[in-house]
Amino acid sequence: MKSNLLNIRGIVVMLLLSVLSLSAYAQGTNNTKKEELSKKELKEYTGEYLFDNKSERGFDVVVSLENGKDLMAQPTDKSQPLTSLIAIGKDHFELARTNGLEMVFVRDKKGKIISLELFRGDQGFTAIKNK
Repeated sequence: MKSNLLNIRGIVVMLLLSVLSLSAYAQGTNNTKKEELSKKELKEYTGEYLFDNKSERGFDVVVSLENGKDLMAQPTDKSQPLTSLIAIGKDHFELARTNGLEMVFVRDKKGKIISLELFRGDQGFTAIKNK
């Protein structure tokens, strides 16, 4: 009887892990931890960001708020589709369905967002927020 309960618990744990993994996959992110942000916090990130030309490749990016709750990003030239940003930490987002592409927003000493860094692994670039 006791071993049957242990087996059932093991099966339940495996099912829960599978569901969590599928949920993360459906969201298009490798991270299961998501941060909840207010509309006011999300608006801070919106704007046009201009490639700083300090790396070999990069592009201008527009970050927008859709439906008052979904933070989205897209190259200014629309060469890539509008992509959801999923908050995974303070000022740190993963772009949905991009196989691990991340975006980190950089703030100045006063807490104002001044740029973003878009990267995967050790490859990336910086774009400066257009005033």
